[in-house]
Amino acid sequence: MNAILEERSSTTQLNERLARLVDDRPKEGLFRVHGSAFTSEEIFELEMKHIFESTWMFLGHESEIANPHDFISTSIGRQAVLLTRDADGEIHALHNSCTHRGALLTSSQQGNRRIHSCPYHAWAFSSSGKLVAVHGKEAGAYLPAFDNHNHDLKPIARCGNYRGFIFGSLNPDVPSLDEHLADSKAFIDLVVDQGADGLELIPGRVTFTYNANWKWQIENGTDSYHFRPTHSTYLDVLDRQRKVAEETGKAVSQSNVSAYVGLTRERTKLQRGVFDLGNGHAVMFGPTPTPEARPLFVARDDLVKRVGEVRAKWMLYTRNLNIYPNLQLWDNIASLLALIRPISANQTEMITYCIGPKGEDPEARRRRIRHCEQFLNLGIANPDDMACYEACQQGLVDQPDAWVDYARGMAVLQHGASPEAAELGVNPQSWVYSDFDMGDETGHQHAFREWLRLLSTQPKQGN
Repeated sequence: MNAILEERSSTTQLNERLARLVDDRPKEGLFRVHGSAFTSEEIFELEMKHIFESTWMFLGHESEIANPHDFISTSIGRQAVLLTRDADGEIHALHNSCTHRGALLTSSQQGNRRIHSCPYHAWAFSSSGKLVAVHGKEAGAYLPAFDNHNHDLKPIARCGNYRGFIFGSLNPDVPSLDEHLADSKAFIDLVVDQGADGLELIPGRVTFTYNANWKWQIENGTDSYHFRPTHSTYLDVLDRQRKVAEETGKAVSQSNVSAYVGLTRERTKLQRGVFDLGNGHAVMFGPTPTPEARPLFVARDDLVKRVGEVRAKWMLYTRNLNIYPNLQLWDNIASLLALIRPISANQTEMITYCIGPKGEDPEARRRRIRHCEQFLNLGIANPDDMACYEACQQGLVDQPDAWVDYARGMAVLQHGASPEAAELGVNPQSWVYSDFDMGDETGHQHAFREWLRLLSTQPKQGN
């Protein structure tokens, strides 16, 4: 009994400490987060235990394992996971650890193998995870009872699939994937339904690291405030491309000019919205000044026939979707999937893919890839973001008592029905819809409230 009381007391004290890190006073127009939330390794360990190893994590897309025996190596928090499709087409999410001595079964990023053989003692497992051979078993002097035990690869506690997006959890008691995704499903649908045959990850993943906390990437996904000052060089390049296109008589829709080009001249006319979709998920959205520049625009008439005028309009909007805590879907002139993998409080790995509709027009696909190369990954603009994350991180390390402010947009934050949300049949917990230059930050608040909720919840792990 004393041990139970001590544990409860310790948990209460921890929760009180965590609560002091988020200064959430909406009536006073204040929302800020203590800098140690970004720099403390102690807090990072709690994040791994309570968030990344206790709730739903995006693992991969089914197009990465399209064929029998295809596999990819991925992770949940600090645990390596093997995502594989067996001979019958069933998907398995297994611990990437041999059941003999625990060795990493494969270090390959992806491939196709009927049999996974451990590099240490050559125990062999099928693509479903079943142990099919023990090297030298006949000479091994095993007792007959050895075969009565399960030596197959261990599946993770939960695995779910929504529209080809595969998620997993180490927590057997996690709410259903449907509950977890909540209204974010409608925005996943807007990406998947752009093609009659669905979505695919375009070959060519890009992996890189930045020396800053993972939460900077999450918040940047719904942050329009930084766009003009941070990406001014990129916008200048686009403006020059636009001028060249005009001088040569080449239509903007046929050039590499992105849907953002109008921001140099028309950004004050644009609107941007942010929906709190629940469970830390959020989406930033709004019309683009040059929808004809989007690769999807060439298929607009077919889109309208297939999905209707309203959903076709939303598909041509710019949309940045955060699926908390490790998945981002950006759908602008091109589309990007980003997987966030925290390494430490001060380092984060990003794995990114260009994504697009299956069977897309070849010219549209060329332009889609070109934009990914130009803006995203290691192109002109994305390194700007990384540099800013690292500058913020260093500033907080240097000033251990600093706070990070997220008050922008609170005066226009709305609750209740939203005309824009009603079009899609979603019911956001709160929303903002205002001028682009307002640069709302309330989407970051939703993520930190979920962060605090998860850190204050006692985690439970199964397999």
